Amino acid sequence: MVSIKHPIRCAFMVAGALALASAAQAQSVILDDFEAPSLFVVQPNTSGAQKYLWNLYLGSGAATLTTEDKHDGNQALKINYTSGSEMQFQLYTYTEALSGWSNDWQFMRRFVKNPSSYQTGRNNRMRFWIKVPAGLTINNGNHNIEFGTYARCSTCSGAEDRGGHFYHKLDIASTGEWTQVIIDTHPDHERGANGDAEQPDQLHVSGEANFTYFDLLTRFYIHMPYDQPNFPANIYLDSFELYEETRPENVDQVRAVHATYVPSSNQLRIGWMRKKTEETVKHEVRYSFSDIHTSGWENATVAPSGTVTPPGDGGYNGMFWSTTGINLQGHDRVYIAIKPQNSSGFRQIEVPLTNAPAAVVPNPPANLKAQ
Repeated sequence: MVSIKHPIRCAFMVAGALALASAAQAQSVILDDFEAPSLFVVQPNTSGAQKYLWNLYLGSGAATLTTEDKHDGNQALKINYTSGSEMQFQLYTYTEALSGWSNDWQFMRRFVKNPSSYQTGRNNRMRFWIKVPAGLTINNGNHNIEFGTYARCSTCSGAEDRGGHFYHKLDIASTGEWTQVIIDTHPDHERGANGDAEQPDQLHVSGEANFTYFDLLTRFYIHMPYDQPNFPANIYLDSFELYEETRPENVDQVRAVHATYVPSSNQLRIGWMRKKTEETVKHEVRYSFSDIHTSGWENATVAPSGTVTPPGDGGYNGMFWSTTGINLQGHDRVYIAIKPQNSSGFRQIEVPLTNAPAAVVPNPPANLKAQ
């Protein structure tokens, strides 16, 4: 859990899945779209039981592939929690007694849908979609979800040798809709550090220029340590994608960006984390129905109530903006840009405005080949 000086309660390419991929994304790889007939097994015979790549770590429940709700394609991953004071779900990459693999933590990149085509030194973003259960409220200024990562050097063993354990903070409310999350290379916290201390960008976390943060990730988890939802609780995950963002973006001051569109109320909800040392710097929000990186910040429209003042201090570095005041009718997506007032750089998130079914993706092999 993140340590902060204040007490914390509140702390590839396929048509459908990559609807948001732009020309600027020079590489895009699907980690998992959950269209396979079964979950991947990393430990086929551990104490008489199989262990899966995607599994629960904290809390009681089960993880299954489902057709009952999905963001795109035919299936998503459903995590049904029945109880637990904390809920943590993980990508668990420790292989044991698996033919062709060593008994050790593996790099996440070995589990992508097309591992032989993976190029290191390029991916600097991870995007995924999540639908959180009822009962979660935002902790404006803080967070209710931690995205925890482990990275190691390219020639190391273990989960985090010459890398580390990092946290990206998210604050997502229950809306009954899917939320797009973009994890970048700038974490909010490193295990053991002062919670109020600003952390550096970890683009080359091991100091190796040919390997990015995402190249060197071993495992990660999604943790809800503070606010508990209503039980039984269903969490849905879909389309984990790694990609290369080639346009300059301000990840130093605007990171862990996520967006939810609620069509029933015409509501846009955008969350992000600011630089911890900039407690008084306001952020401006603008929107456009075309890519703002192409058209330019000055040509984007000032958003309703588009000046956001940091609601917290230090490690309470969450930022939030919401509106129902933009006429979205007739548009299939909107681009939201966020720029701190003391900077010329901004971050952008592209928000789909339709839940139309995506193209059917052929099922991948039931299992993966070792690299």
